[in-house]
Amino acid sequence: MVFEKEMNKYKIVKFIILIGLMLSSLNVFARTRLQVVEEANKYKDYGPWEPSANNILDLKKYIYNPETAKWEEKDGSDGIDDRRGNPHELTEQEMNQKWPFEVGVEVEGEAYTYAHAHYLKPDMKPSKFEAGWFASEKKSFEEYLKDDRIAGARVNPDDVKKNPTKKFTGLDCSAFATRLFVPNEYHLSTDKLRCPWSGPGIRIMNNELKKGDLLIKPEHWEGDDRIPGHVVVYIGEPEIHRMEIIHAGGWRFDENKHYRRVMRDYPIIHRPTLHNYENDRIIQVYSKSTEKWDDFYCIRPFPHIAKIYPNIEMKVNEGYILLMNRNLLFSIFV
Repeated sequence: MVFEKEMNKYKIVKFIILIGLMLSSLNVFARTRLQVVEEANKYKDYGPWEPSANNILDLKKYIYNPETAKWEEKDGSDGIDDRRGNPHELTEQEMNQKWPFEVGVEVEGEAYTYAHAHYLKPDMKPSKFEAGWFASEKKSFEEYLKDDRIAGARVNPDDVKKNPTKKFTGLDCSAFATRLFVPNEYHLSTDKLRCPWSGPGIRIMNNELKKGDLLIKPEHWEGDDRIPGHVVVYIGEPEIHRMEIIHAGGWRFDENKHYRRVMRDYPIIHRPTLHNYENDRIIQVYSKSTEKWDDFYCIRPFPHIAKIYPNIEMKVNEGYILLMNRNLLFSIFV
């Protein structure tokens, strides 16, 4: 009887050691919530850096027409970014709202560039990337700035044709989240980030959000218009109906101003009062730039055990954690 008890103890200890080895071999304890926020702040606080002359889109100029008593747009150059609008009709503040980058004006935070995923510094390069979802695996944002690449949004297709040598640097919202939560991947889309089978996250209740969780607005269609999704990192709620987040985006939620960088933001939020499965797992976020409320899914990129982050080899679902390491497949119920 004593021997059987000792054997059972031995089996339990052996099982615990085996599970510990499995988890450590998969590098499950890769990043805590605090580390995620610290990493996010690296992108938000990067700089100050200066946009180069190559960052300016200057294909038009304004000529005063005395007959009409108006400033008219013509082909040419006036040294001012076209995206900032007519300098003869707008104030400096109004031009900054339209486009934030000027040569000689310092900026903090890595630039937002849609569909780009340039990592911040050379030593932060991902070890692999997904085909079709990368801008360039060769250099970091810091290195491309020195090469005078454009930091910020893509220009219009017609402008690209006129300036075929212009190339871009920066990262978009999902690339930013990928850098924080799945550092070995190059760029997961917003849909992949929120999917429990292809990304690191599970949907949670909107009253369970903790620092380091994600909020994701899914891509959708409005008539014939494709509305891209968006993803932000939840930091907290400093006051009622207002949330603190860090995200890579073009506009701030809490003011109608163009930023185009990784930034801290404080949008107004609302939790639906009609309770059901769907409503209890979203937060409605108000944007001053669009004057609309958008639904964001509440996503936890951490498993239930110890609130730790799984690496890319681990898929998380509501009832279990699925570990995949080469040809081995294990299910651990929690």
